[in-house]
Amino acid sequence: MKSFNQIFTVTALSLMVCACGGGGSSATPQGKSSTLTINKDNVLNIGNTVTLGVDCDNCKNIQYKWTFDINNNGQFGDTVLIDDVPVSDKEFLANSYTLLQDDFGVKLKIDVNATINGVSHSEYVVYQPSIAEGIYTSTRYLAVKKTDDSLVSWLGGSQNIDKLDDIKTVFETEFGFAANKTNGEFVTWGTSKRQETSPEVSNVTHFYSNQGGAFAALKADGTVITWGNEYAGGNSQAINDQLVNVKNIYSAKNAFTALKANKTVVSWGAAGSGGDNSSVNHLLVDVEKIAENEVAFAALKGDKSVVTWGELNFGGHSDHIRSELVGVSDVYSNRTKFYQTYQNGTDFIAIKDNGDVISWGADVYSSGLLKRVKSIPGAKEVFSTWGAVAVLTQDGNVEMWGDLDVGDASQLDRPLSGVKTIVANANAFSALKSDGSIINWGNPGCGGENSTTKSLTGIIEVVASECSFVARNRDGGLVAWGDHNSGGNMSAVEAQLKSTKLLKATQAGFIALQNNGSVLVWGYDSELSSELQSLLEPKDYVLESSF
Repeated sequence: MKSFNQIFTVTALSLMVCACGGGGSSATPQGKSSTLTINKDNVLNIGNTVTLGVDCDNCKNIQYKWTFDINNNGQFGDTVLIDDVPVSDKEFLANSYTLLQDDFGVKLKIDVNATINGVSHSEYVVYQPSIAEGIYTSTRYLAVKKTDDSLVSWLGGSQNIDKLDDIKTVFETEFGFAANKTNGEFVTWGTSKRQETSPEVSNVTHFYSNQGGAFAALKADGTVITWGNEYAGGNSQAINDQLVNVKNIYSAKNAFTALKANKTVVSWGAAGSGGDNSSVNHLLVDVEKIAENEVAFAALKGDKSVVTWGELNFGGHSDHIRSELVGVSDVYSNRTKFYQTYQNGTDFIAIKDNGDVISWGADVYSSGLLKRVKSIPGAKEVFSTWGAVAVLTQDGNVEMWGDLDVGDASQLDRPLSGVKTIVANANAFSALKSDGSIINWGNPGCGGENSTTKSLTGIIEVVASECSFVARNRDGGLVAWGDHNSGGNMSAVEAQLKSTKLLKATQAGFIALQNNGSVLVWGYDSELSSELQSLLEPKDYVLESSF
């Protein structure tokens, strides 16, 4: 296969199966006698009509056969079982075809048969589409994976463009990306970049990073590899003998905690960020779940008690309420994904079986109190902004507490009932209701108002940047609101907007992957350079030919 940097597109694409005069790119090796030339007039992408033609002296009885490798096994014209269901390649005879959704990114083989001066000739060419099929985001970085296993990533504003080939799997984290390559390499980039080919980073199943610039890779055998800022957890050599049979890893600002298969816990990194659990290690048994804020961790145990460690003032100290942290069904932190927020993640919130919801830590929600308890029968899930908490109940109602500028929902003209889920940005909430409508509250400048969204129906997803929201409906349509600089205004891309199948947010904007493989980016500093636009646009190229 040609490398990513060898992908090429010719306007009014003319692909030469073999050269017999005429212009354009030729797939004929130098010195090969010319007999037949095939012209393809469009890119192989959904909705495009592609017409084939030939330039050939004395050609008669010309026939084109199209074969799409629908089952994606590298063979053309066969049937294979996928999840016990037979999947056949698509074959037909035609000189023109309009590509359907099923043809998205699929390799295509064109066989041409013709009679030249009374002699039958048969040749073929295989095309590889290079179309966006996946989008990934970290706090500020974006990445797009294409159907030819190439990947493009960049910092908002078309900076620090990286181009990678032969990508098998992509992992996204809050502060960077990682990828398994088909040759076994494991590559990370974003906050920092590291390429590794040694066996120690093979067979990675999950990847983690933190704000301090440390990285951790969890391997299939349950062991862990770390690198990056040693202070923040980038060096785990001292505890490598304990990092076995690991099931999950949690990231604070400058520390990591691993939950093992035997339900014990290992922490490392900066002690003040939760990297030292020695004071409570004897209690960290039968652990079911861990929540993390910027500088502390909270573990929910099988007996429904909670153990905390890390920065004492930010929830790492819970001795004063240990008798109350019993009968706990779930535990959360108020940490948001917007890492530049003031004191981002200073509290923990526990939901108890008896309907009490209790928070502790710096507790910006309760005027500096050591704890806050509120009775919310049926409490199910917790969502947080910078200064407020929304609790969703089992019956779809919402209870609030905290900063009234962010969390006051009392003036809404519709009830907060029938809510399916809640999305929070730094200063506002948006509730997606079961009937496909949405209702917003909080800071109006960050999307906490309803003038734009009051009549929306059929909404299936809402995502948030730091100060705006975007909703996607069941037909793939998008609506944005909130601060224009962080993506609340889509006017720059509205003319290109079609049906969206994937939607994601960064801290300062949004990226959408549309059904035809085109990519839209909008928000602060989101104008794409001509180089980046060229790398992202749909293309195809010759993968193989018979001459």
